[in-house]
Formats: sequence, C-alpha cells, structure tokens
Amino acid sequence: MPDGAHALTAQGIDIHVWDLRIGTCTATLRGHRAVVMSLAVTPDASLAVSGDYQGQVRVWDLALGTCRFVLQGTHTPAVLTVTPSPCGSRVFTGSLDESIRVWDVRSGDRLALMPGHERASHVLQASSDRKYILSACEQDLLVSDMKNYSFVRDLKGHTNTVVAADLSPDNRMAVSGSYGSDVRLWDIASGRCITALEGHAQPVTSVVFLPSGAQVASCSMDGTVRVWDVHTWACVAVMDSKSCLHQLVVVAAGPRPHPCLVSAAVDSGELRVYGVDASGMWGCRAVLRGHTAKVRCMAATSGGRYLVSGGEDGGLRVWDLGA
Repeated sequence: MPDGAHALTAQGIDIHVWDLRIGTCTATLRGHRAVVMSLAVTPDASLAVSGDYQGQVRVWDLALGTCRFVLQGTHTPAVLTVTPSPCGSRVFTGSLDESIRVWDVRSGDRLALMPGHERASHVLQASSDRKYILSACEQDLLVSDMKNYSFVRDLKGHTNTVVAADLSPDNRMAVSGSYGSDVRLWDIASGRCITALEGHAQPVTSVVFLPSGAQVASCSMDGTVRVWDVHTWACVAVMDSKSCLHQLVVVAAGPRPHPCLVSAAVDSGELRVYGVDASGMWGCRAVLRGHTAKVRCMAATSGGRYLVSGGEDGGLRVWDLGA
C-alpha cells in the first residue's frame, strides 16, 4: 500500500489487510463468492477495489473494513485487472468478457464502457499525467483517452500475445513484451514502434521502465533478465538466473544509491535481487529464499526499503532490501 506500512493480499474469496510493522493480519474483507482475481488500492490508500472470477467488482472502505459498493452491471467472466486512476476517483476494470469499464468509486456508478476493446484485456495501466489508458488485447496495445474514454490509437507490431507493458515515467513511451520473445518500444503520441529489442530466446513475461526512464528491463522464460538502453537500443546487461522467470519489479533506490530489480522464478519460491555496483555494472546482488512454492505476486514499498511477496505456499513475506 502507498503508506509502506500495510499490504493487501487475496487468498481464495477473502482479502486480508496486513500491518507490515508487526506482521499481523489486522482485518479480513469478506463478501466475494468466487476467487478474487485482481486487487488494487487507490493512491490515497482509502479504498481497495477487487474483482473476482465470476465478474463481480467490489469497492472497500479500508478505514472501516467494510464493502462500500458492489458495482452493478459488472463483467460476466473473470475480472483480470483493476486499475485506479491517478486521482483515485475512478477505477478501470478489464475482463474476459472483452470489455474495459470505468467506474466512479465515490458513487459506485458506471461511467463508461470503453470502445475499441473487442478482446480480453489482461494488462491495464493509467498514465500518471491523467491523459491515457494503456491496455493489451492479444497482439496489440491500445491507447485510450482517460478523460472522454475514447479510443485513440492501436499500437501494432507484435505477432504474438502481449503479456506485459509499462509506461515511461514521462508517459511519452511504452514498452511491451510478448510470447514471441520480443520487447518493443513505442512512441505514445504517434503510435510508432521505435524499435524491437531482440535477445530473449523464449517468451517475455515482464517488462518495466527504470525510474530514470533511460533504461527498461525485461525477464523471460529463458531465465534471463535483460537491461536495455532506450536511446541506443543496446542491451547493457544480461543476468542469467538459470530458472524460468515470470515476474519482475523495480524497487526505488531508497536506502541504496541506485534502484534495483527483483525477479521471481516459475518453478521455485526463489527471488533474485539485481543491482549495479560502484563501477556501474549490473549483477545479481542477493538471492532471497524462504517461500516453498512459486511466488505469485510481489510489490515494493514506496520508500524502496521493503519488498512484500506472496506465494502459492500461502505465505506472505516481507524482505528488508536495505539490510
């Protein structure tokens, strides 16, 4: 959560609120009757939004620990992603019913059904300047206007399903990765593909911009994490984990001189921390062991000191990255 002191996790049909300072579950939010598939918190940490396998979306008051709204006219199959707007007053939901819907979290009203989305959306991101919504629909990236919810442009180039995307800190570029093993950089204003970054030998599973906006990182089923320069398009680092990777998060510098990356393996509970040394060289700086099964989700606290991970072993772990 934005305060860095709490975390939300979904397990089955329940949502748990954790106090990371004492390692205790302080509340359990109940109401869903199907497995919770997606979960997000508004920027002010006052509300949580969750979507389940049957298409129900709920808005929760975190101070009271109660359900504020069950959004009416929601999706039919599973809600794959929920994304609050930067101002926190709206939420965007994407589903297997091939729609993206916009909701007012203060009233519970549906504001719009966004056009142009004729396939399931499993990637959904709002630009920090409040202008665009970026979504992935099979092989394409779609850019939509956040204010009037209209379709703006289609970013075409991938020949396989897009599984990951991220916006640059200045919102001018996007990076995407696909099952076709390619990483692509895009100019948001024109919709032009700037370049295809090639090097991964198997499907790309996660892509992120580093905080400077000058580099992007990607991980793949080939077991490598790659760092790319967005200006020269060169691959500046390749780090081999010897294990298939499915998730990559960037962690703010915090107590360290530089930001770091953390990857999660498909076939174990192992996490790897990557960073740069005094000479500027990337490498694996730590291996975090403790989960006994695959790590399903990771998130870093805003200060960059702690990483929270949840695994299929049912465990929630908090890691001190400044230690």
